[in-house]
Amino acid sequence: MRANDIHMSASIDEKNRVILVTGAIDRNDHTIVLKVPVPSRGEWTVIKAEVNITEEPWIAWQMNLGEGTSIIEKENQPELLMSKNFKNTRYLRDRNTVIFYSDGKVQPEVRPGDAILKYAKVNIASEFFIASHNRRTAYDEEDKAVNEMLRKGEFGKKFPKVEVVAAVTKINEPDTIN
Repeated sequence: MRANDIHMSASIDEKNRVILVTGAIDRNDHTIVLKVPVPSRGEWTVIKAEVNITEEPWIAWQMNLGEGTSIIEKENQPELLMSKNFKNTRYLRDRNTVIFYSDGKVQPEVRPGDAILKYAKVNIASEFFIASHNRRTAYDEEDKAVNEMLRKGEFGKKFPKVEVVAAVTKINEPDTIN
């Protein structure tokens, strides 16, 4: 399935190796597979913001990184991996999955109309930054569901997939005036 009503766009600052992604999510019962073409392989900082335009609040966010995309680590810890919306972040290295959550408690962190903001330093070994996204809603169950997500990182595995290839513009090519 291709997305007609879920729009994502990206801007790339090639000089500073930054990928900015913005968009909106209007459904919770699909896995969104985001692909952003990159001009070169290597280390990038990804800054992503999506607005929740569903009618349900999100209590946790799972991001499965695609083939060729991985979190950069220093001293066995992610170098940059966080969300402004959630207190905690878990990286399941063996599954290449990131989970943003708050203390394992069911409490809405991204209400309808709010934006989720995430930051990550990644290594991209292919022509695309690829990440699949799933959200837990406050209505999905109680703490047990979030705890299972935190252990396995497999929430949404059976959901239909919506593939979004983000349109990309290049930015930050400033003129210098002395």
